[in-house]
Amino acid sequence: MRYHIHVGKPAEAELTRLWTQADSALRRAITQAAYRADQILSSSAAPTAGVSCPKPGLPSTRCLDIGPLVVEFIVMIGFDEVQIRDYHLAPWRP
Repeated sequence: MRYHIHVGKPAEAELTRLWTQADSALRRAITQAAYRADQILSSSAAPTAGVSCPKPGLPSTRCLDIGPLVVEFIVMIGFDEVQIRDYHLAPWRP
């Protein structure tokens, strides 16, 4: 099973902010981590990727730590979709 990834506008804006504020080495690492996260979250491993990090009103939120990024996401199994909710620089804890 493959999952379609949907990145919300606030998450996209945050990833852009993190990238533009980083130096060149961190930019490369962020780019590689985002690419790797996309690979994992579009695969059949998405429902079990990362760890549970529930949010108020979103109890199924999960967090995937791929240094230097932490990706907050929700898997919509019935829709074959992963919704990326936010990005953070590691270390980060909900």
